Amino acid sequence: MQNVAHSPARRNEGGRYSARSTWYDAIAQEQIARIEAMETQAAVSKLAQVVGDAVTALPEAAPRITKAATLVQARDVWPMTDGTFLVGSQSDTDAAYLVRRGPWTCECKAAQYQAGPCKHALAAMMTVKMGTMYQPIYN
Repeated sequence: MQNVAHSPARRNEGGRYSARSTWYDAIAQEQIARIEAMETQAAVSKLAQVVGDAVTALPEAAPRITKAATLVQARDVWPMTDGTFLVGSQSDTDAAYLVRRGPWTCECKAAQYQAGPCKHALAAMMTVKMGTMYQPIYN
């Protein structure tokens, strides 16, 4: 643990100590960082498991699965309220594709000519398998 200077405790009007010292805040920040690191490790582990399962099920799609995992990890998969997904484009940061469930379809060009699901549909599928671990953060 790092050496943290203590701030002088001050008494409020009622005579009680009111200010927390900086060591308390340092410990709290350290605990928050540990929890965030554990959550990140769990999410990466879960994503690795989902990717492994996907490659086992669709070995011919391994390159697309890898690209889809990158989209998931970058939080470029946005679940919509109607059950569809907006999935960001890796080649154009201003573009996104609509992915529909059951059967999985995508509006991208690759989905029209290749056999099997495109990387956008795979990313949406992975997001469903991941649960809430890689949900986008709305700012």
